[in-house]
Amino acid sequence: MIDDEREKLERDLKNYRRWFFIALPFALLGGFFVCVVGAAIVKEFVFNQKVSLSGDVDTIAEFAEKMPAPEKIVVAERNGCRYFFVYGSTRVLLASGAPVYVFDSQGNLIIWSGDTGDAGENHPWWKYFSKSTSIKTVSLQEAVETAAKNNQ
Repeated sequence: MIDDEREKLERDLKNYRRWFFIALPFALLGGFFVCVVGAAIVKEFVFNQKVSLSGDVDTIAEFAEKMPAPEKIVVAERNGCRYFFVYGSTRVLLASGAPVYVFDSQGNLIIWSGDTGDAGENHPWWKYFSKSTSIKTVSLQEAVETAAKNNQ
């Protein structure tokens, strides 16, 4: 009877070891996957905090003071109106496009999008850019100075 219990315990131990070595790689892969996804979510959250405009950014001058440096600024004219398109950084895993902030000729914020690739031509900011003429690139300092001149 003791031998039967001993054999059963040895069999159970072998089965336990077998299942442990089968399950261990899956557990490690699952843990790695959770870490990678968690890191991507944290990175996305941090990026969204950087590109989101707080309530105290209403002009291009305030943008220049409080937001990260943009990658490029495009000035476009449409129907005699000039607009500044300020493109932010696209260094994020899940973004399909750069954030864009649209300011009028006096430097007032009109609209912004944290991810221009989300809706493309259907996004409200696009109407300010589509069918624009006289498109040129300027620096942030030039945009701020031009808006200040137009505001006087």
